[in-house]
Amino acid sequence: MENALKKYLSEHRLTVADIERITGLPYMTIRHHVFGRNLPSVDAALRYERKLGIPLTAWVKEESNPKR
Repeated sequence: MENALKKYLSEHRLTVADIERITGLPYMTIRHHVFGRNLPSVDAALRYERKLGIPLTAWVKEESNPKR
């Protein structure tokens, strides 16, 4: 499953360097989030929400949402 940040990069034709400039987060931190190595901290997730419009809920794993 593609994560929200990776999907955003693809849909908006942006690079990790572009996201670095927009959010002010370090390049390698963003790469780790794009490739799923780490989940964003609360601060990073808030920056993604405020600067890119990616909702905080995008970082909740599907497995943690109960199926109805």
